[in-house]
Amino acid sequence: LHIGVTQTFNALYLAPILTAFASDYPAIDLEVSELANAEIVEGIISGALHLGVGIPQGAELDDAEPLYRDQLMFVCHSSHRLARARTVAVCEIAEESLALLGSRYRTRAAVDSYLGSHGVVPARVIAFNTFAGILQTVSLGGHSAIMPADISRGAGVNDLRFIPLDPPPPERVVCLLSPATSLRSPASSVMAQRIRSRFNPGDYGRK
Repeated sequence: LHIGVTQTFNALYLAPILTAFASDYPAIDLEVSELANAEIVEGIISGALHLGVGIPQGAELDDAEPLYRDQLMFVCHSSHRLARARTVAVCEIAEESLALLGSRYRTRAAVDSYLGSHGVVPARVIAFNTFAGILQTVSLGGHSAIMPADISRGAGVNDLRFIPLDPPPPERVVCLLSPATSLRSPASSVMAQRIRSRFNPGDYGRK
């Protein structure tokens, strides 16, 4: 069973789901790939992935089931000039050296779209291919970031501040991505239900 997931979902939610599944179905081999959103969607469409969790765009997949909402926030070290702000005005970003994901990631595209819609260009951008690299850089001070709010629930954020942006960026919805019904295996259907059961589909909020 090959599953493609985003970095955030892998870090925060997947481990207990996989552990329980592996215990209940010891004969089923599992492979997890941490991928960019576009790669997850492509894998589902091509059949390379049996299941995915990501953020599809538009009508990329008919069988995308909402799991939870994703909100981008400003992230900085506790010593940063904006660390005590209740909100960070988007115009403030023009003075920031931002640590962001690279251009192949949709989170970066969302950040660029948000800043561009307000005519804001950061003073500097340092690109990474992992959120871990961004967190480590921001934790050393001197750089800030714009990241999904869920990351505040993970490890390595004790000295960091997650602050709402003003105006807020558009919310994104993280979805469970499945292939066409005729291509689904019993194992992928069971795993999909395990993932689905961790969230409240009524409001896309976490249980």
